[in-house]
Amino acid sequence: MTFVLGGPGIEPGQESGPTAHVDLAPTLLELLGVPASARASYSNGENLLAPVAGRVRVISGWDEAGLWIPEGILRVPLEGHRGAVEALTFDWQPHPDEDALLARCGPQLQSLAAACRRFLR
Repeated sequence: MTFVLGGPGIEPGQESGPTAHVDLAPTLLELLGVPASARASYSNGENLLAPVAGRVRVISGWDEAGLWIPEGILRVPLEGHRGAVEALTFDWQPHPDEDALLARCGPQLQSLAAACRRFLR
């Protein structure tokens, strides 16, 4: 899918990093003058014109979320009775280095948990 944005003061360019539909509101509202400091009160997205380095792609369904990272997918159940976080390969098999991968991705998992809490409030 392609999103094209143009207008006065918008430099030509292309964002190839992870983006999502939730990035549209912050991008457009900040172009209209809403301060970036207010973003957390209305969106979990980022401004597409100020991309975050090292951002991971968040994927979700009704009862689980995931982080699409270069090494695979971290599958996160959103209800406690559904099990623990899993590290998977891109073909949905258990990751051969699951424990080490989960240990390295602690900050990204904490960020996902914080975003989920903020969204559900």
